[in-house]
Amino acid sequence: MLRRRWLLPALLVLLLAVAWGLLQWWRGPRLAAYRVQSGPLVQEVVATGRITVPSRVQVSAEIAGLVLERRVLEGDRVAPGQVLVVLRARDLEARRDQARAALAALRTVERPQAQAQLREASARLDQAERELARRRALAERQLVARESVEQAAQALVAARAAAEQARLALAGVVAAAIPATRAARLDPVEAIRYG
Repeated sequence: MLRRRWLLPALLVLLLAVAWGLLQWWRGPRLAAYRVQSGPLVQEVVATGRITVPSRVQVSAEIAGLVLERRVLEGDRVAPGQVLVVLRARDLEARRDQARAALAALRTVERPQAQAQLREASARLDQAERELARRRALAERQLVARESVEQAAQALVAARAAAEQARLALAGVVAAAIPATRAARLDPVEAIRYG
């Protein structure tokens, strides 16, 4: 009976040991594990080789100057028309001031002078036309020499040429005012754009 008393607990322990062994076999081997967390993926590759770029764009400023502000960094993507850098250019300021002075001279001196020369040439042309008409009328009555009519005709041709030259000079002054006006509007700080 003493044997039976130990047999039941021994079988129970044996049965538990077998159940525990089967459970461990079913779960598989025990391995070291890490807790999964979200984070940045860092991957470094060390290799030798040759890098080629499909296209290269050379960006440069049309003017020289001090960089006041850099709005993009190396490697940044840019869009057409985007401001890359803001420059302060002393020579641009000087050109602007020079253009303003030239524009003021055009408005106050050269244009009025060209207009006065055109009016004077037009008056001389009118006078030459009247003088030719008068001399022709006198020549028909044979009161003046033929040479006098030819001189009046020659004076008319010269007056027409002078009037045309004065018209062209005025047009040139007006045309010169257009780029001077544009240059006079320049800001002393100019943004160089990519585009």
